[in-house]
Amino acid sequence: MYAEEEDSLFAPDGPVVQRRLLDGSNVVFSLAAEAASGDPSTVWAGLAFDAGGSSVGGGGFLVSTDGGNSFEERPVPLDDPADTTVSYGASTLPAVPITQEGGSPPQDLALGGEDSVWVAGARSGLRRSVDQGQTWSRVVLPPDTSMRIEPSASYDFLVAPPLDDDRGFQNHQALSVLVDETGTVWAGTLAGLNRSTPDDVGPDGDRAWRLFRPDGTPNSLNGQIVFALAEQPRPDGRNPVWMATLRAQTNESVQRSGLTVTPDGGDTFRQPLIGEQVNDVAARQDRVYAAAES
Repeated sequence: MYAEEEDSLFAPDGPVVQRRLLDGSNVVFSLAAEAASGDPSTVWAGLAFDAGGSSVGGGGFLVSTDGGNSFEERPVPLDDPADTTVSYGASTLPAVPITQEGGSPPQDLALGGEDSVWVAGARSGLRRSVDQGQTWSRVVLPPDTSMRIEPSASYDFLVAPPLDDDRGFQNHQALSVLVDETGTVWAGTLAGLNRSTPDDVGPDGDRAWRLFRPDGTPNSLNGQIVFALAEQPRPDGRNPVWMATLRAQTNESVQRSGLTVTPDGGDTFRQPLIGEQVNDVAARQDRVYAAAES
């Protein structure tokens, strides 16, 4: 594992890293870091392993709060078999517990301040921790059939990723997550882009979410599958949010793979790159980088 610090590269070699990476089958699948002024940086590394066939499994996390000098382990955010319901505001929703590491790698990580961490865990969905990863909660996103959910309303939909018996929702399979400068949380899934602003947080901590999907117009997402997210730091105005999107096999007529950007927090969208499969995206003040197939 490598991380950039003051124009140099370093390779952590503590006993925890040795055991989990160098002496085991885990690889670093996702990475997040942040630092307040004058404080050591916090570094999170999401681990994954080959679960057989084409499946990738979640291997937990390595966490450093001293700029990478030492690391501690954190568990994979999975459910107990008895976790067959999830509370969301006024509703108690039925849920399928995700108990196996296979299919639930940490696709993406985001640090939200005040010890909060978000992980997009593929089949395990979007998860959040408010105690530096000691415990995790399952975040409820809209079903594929709804464009918005609110904690004050009543619902009865199933919380689950797509299942072999045709139950579950594509929007409950999370691929990317970002917490931007305003505290707005963005979550990319197989079904689109979810947004929850600080004003969407209810009194009990549950969040309202809006789901954005392609509609075939230039002011929407290119593709339905939101594979990667990046915030572009700008000196003036709101930071744009960039997303790498892939065309899904459903509703193909209104979708193209490529890059989409919202410069204003989701009020409008633009499609600066169309017809290119982009696997990852990163941004600086004056430029955007896209890792594409060609």
